[in-house]
Amino acid sequence: MRLFFGILFILIGVMVFTGSFQWDIFVNALDNLFQAWPFIFVLIGFSVLSKIKGLHWLKYFHALLAIAFFLFLFLWPSKNVTEAKIAHMPVDVLLTEEYQDYSIEIKGNAYGFFITEATETSAKRITGEIAGYQEGFRIEQFKNVLSIGLDESNPGNFFRPETNRINLVLPQGYTYRVIATGGVIEADLMLDEVSLSALDIKGVAITIKGNVNPSKTPLLVWLECFVLKAGFLIPGTATWSAKWDSGIKNLDIDNRLREEYTDPNINFRVNSGILNFELRGRFEEDR
Repeated sequence: MRLFFGILFILIGVMVFTGSFQWDIFVNALDNLFQAWPFIFVLIGFSVLSKIKGLHWLKYFHALLAIAFFLFLFLWPSKNVTEAKIAHMPVDVLLTEEYQDYSIEIKGNAYGFFITEATETSAKRITGEIAGYQEGFRIEQFKNVLSIGLDESNPGNFFRPETNRINLVLPQGYTYRVIATGGVIEADLMLDEVSLSALDIKGVAITIKGNVNPSKTPLLVWLECFVLKAGFLIPGTATWSAKWDSGIKNLDIDNRLREEYTDPNINFRVNSGILNFELRGRFEEDR
């Protein structure tokens, strides 16, 4: 019991000091306890065993398990609590034939954006949805620039940063530039027919999967972060070049793809501390 209240007061003090204290952490803890209460029997079992002669060392392991379980209750995001806080905002932006290229700018703290292409070639609208645990989503269109802002005034729990999810469907017949900045970013692009001219992502930790077709226009991929995990799938006929500036890197590149430095179809510029990069080609014989 002393251990429980000692950790509790330390945790609350750290949260208040960092400005991330929220009363719903107690609701979150109760919901997690309801889901994981059988683990209490494990703690009781180790407590009993630690009193046996020759097994007193188990009391230290028991204390570590108790601390870990306590932190799990308060810091692990409860599914029921977080889903109740999710807000939704539809995206419906009309594109005009006045511009053939559009920029999509995304800015926030921790978020994931997922971009696919419209199946109807006659579609002239960017559609989709923004879903997240914070209100204050902002969508603005100025000429050929679509700006999506996520509320950054409330970072959420210091230990459990809130996340947002952006789903966009892009119409064919236009060329796009995607620019994203933030902290933790997850990106997934499934673009076989839609043309990208630039993909610029800057954050702290980035996870990205891209299915892109750079054959229609030269594509520049610029990635800057501390930790990066990336995987790209490009047509087997596309040429590529890259400039890696990373401390620790692991590269897995399809040796059937042709590297071209003078005028490549896709150009990678990667600056990261830790890099895990995979590049694959879509060849006719693989289909």
